[in-house]
Amino acid sequence: MPPLYTRRFWLLYASHFTAASSIISFVLLPLRIEELGGGEVDIGWIAAAGIGGAVAIRWLTGHLSDRIGRRQVMLVAAAVNVVACLSFIGVGSLWPGLGMVRVMHGMAGGALFGGFFTIAADICPAARRAEGLAVFGTSGMAANWFGPYLGELAIGAGGFAAFFATAGGLGLLALVLVACVQETGGRVERVEFGRVLLRSPPLMLAFALTLLFGFAAGSYFTFLAHHLDRISGVRTSDFFLAYTIAALTLRIAGRRLPDRLGARRLLPPSFAVLIAGVAMVGVAGEIWTLRLAGVLCGLGHGYVFPLLNALVVRRSPPGSRGVAVNLFTALIDLGVLVGGPVLGAVAARLGYGSMYLATAAGVALVALLLGVAELRRGGRTPAI
Repeated sequence: MPPLYTRRFWLLYASHFTAASSIISFVLLPLRIEELGGGEVDIGWIAAAGIGGAVAIRWLTGHLSDRIGRRQVMLVAAAVNVVACLSFIGVGSLWPGLGMVRVMHGMAGGALFGGFFTIAADICPAARRAEGLAVFGTSGMAANWFGPYLGELAIGAGGFAAFFATAGGLGLLALVLVACVQETGGRVERVEFGRVLLRSPPLMLAFALTLLFGFAAGSYFTFLAHHLDRISGVRTSDFFLAYTIAALTLRIAGRRLPDRLGARRLLPPSFAVLIAGVAMVGVAGEIWTLRLAGVLCGLGHGYVFPLLNALVVRRSPPGSRGVAVNLFTALIDLGVLVGGPVLGAVAARLGYGSMYLATAAGVALVALLLGVAELRRGGRTPAI
């Protein structure tokens, strides 16, 4: 069996950690929006602008990665990310200024997200793909803490100009590392992915669950900083530190379980833990409850993402892998896009606590309905 943890794997790992640290630090952007006079609805719509850019670009970048190669697409995206981060420094208004730059930033992040996980799927041996994607994804999990932590330090030291400059510096380092990544695309016959999707209900189910996962995760990636800004003694990085430790521990200690047990056994409990974490965010009022919420969300995310990712890759032809993985990552962003304005409006009307509890209840209900529909379609066991 070909080795999994090669030099190429770890170079891609380092590249992803650096790029993700730059991008995920923008969970602190709501603080800048608030400084410019915005509220919950503005936060939701500006988040939607960025995610909308990420979703809109994904089909194009997926096709380009299959046609001209993954690395070329990622180099352009990494360069645009640097430009966008630095452009935020000169923006002094919410609309159209901040919104427009956020669209550009979202497009760059979306292309990078899809590109990294396409290459990761390319280089992981099929028999250990879920393990490889889970371990590779720990680079992004580590960035979930490191990016906001470094961003908070930058804001404390030099305000938001220092924050955007720091994000741009991380993006520049990511650009250099991406330039060292070896190309993996352009070697197989390409197929029409739309026809494959329509003929594969299990693949459509995986995509539906991916959209649901994005909606749930978007509730805290979009609104947590603004929510916690109103609670004395807690910080956004406290949540993401617990989140990161839990996810890293699960993915490293239990890295072989996804391939051994499969999605049918691991996805339902993983979704349940994620939902419990979202609900806990809604009632967190002290540091320990916030950290517990972070642990639950991290544990849920720890398995949900790589299991769904591996399912999508396994159910898709190799010649359309770039499109499939980009669509997979786009659906996560689409969940955040849909959730931004909707959840922002709920939070403005009912408060953040009610918004998080409603999100948990809604995600649980839709996941249950999808599971029941799949059982009725496929018999006693879900096809996934």
